[in-house]
Amino acid sequence: MKELCNILSVKFSTLQILWIIKSSCLCSQIVEEVKKVKHDMRIWSLGRAKLWL
Repeated sequence: MKELCNILSVKFSTLQILWIIKSSCLCSQIVEEVKKVKHDMRIWSLGRAKLWL
């Protein structure tokens, strides 16, 4: 990550770097949330399936 930031700092202004870092953090947060929701849904469906058995 540090190397990437160094490369970016050469190519972009500080403002752009901050925006890129913020965006990538936001993206990974969204991905984590989606994973969590999918996991919860799977557990919930399994629970419902067991109730029907």
